[in-house]
Amino acid sequence: MARQGLQGGEEFRHVVVTRFSYRGARVNSTDDPLEASRLSRRLELFEAITVPSLANQTTRDFEFVVLVDRDVPGHVRLELDRILQRLPGTHIVDFSPSLGVERTHWLNGLVGHAPPWFLTTNLDDDDALSADFIASLQVWAAGRVEQDSRSLMIAGAHSALEW
Repeated sequence: MARQGLQGGEEFRHVVVTRFSYRGARVNSTDDPLEASRLSRRLELFEAITVPSLANQTTRDFEFVVLVDRDVPGHVRLELDRILQRLPGTHIVDFSPSLGVERTHWLNGLVGHAPPWFLTTNLDDDDALSADFIASLQVWAAGRVEQDSRSLMIAGAHSALEW
């Protein structure tokens, strides 16, 4: 889905991205996100907290991309499919660290043609958003694009300490 501009042109596509027990570059870590008991707990939290917060958004004008480690067990992938059935516009992606999650090029083929802007929201697999978060953020972003499309490059934080 895409947010429309004042003259009917497409301004941005909003994508919420969650890394579900994704190892990334931490494959040799002692805290393996793919450990069975950890995965079980993450599925519980994801289903009880994260997914309902997205299902209850005041707008559905966004897509939800769940990045999973390419080595996630098949039964976990099936459980994710079941949990995410209630959210239209959801994509589960077996993600490779070589794609570089920091950039948006890997989203182009996934969500259709590339819009002038991607508005991305990173959401941890055990966190929630307030019901009006997506709508409020989109209004804010549309206002920035309308004022000066060059002014909106990155809005966000690298860590919770920056908030």
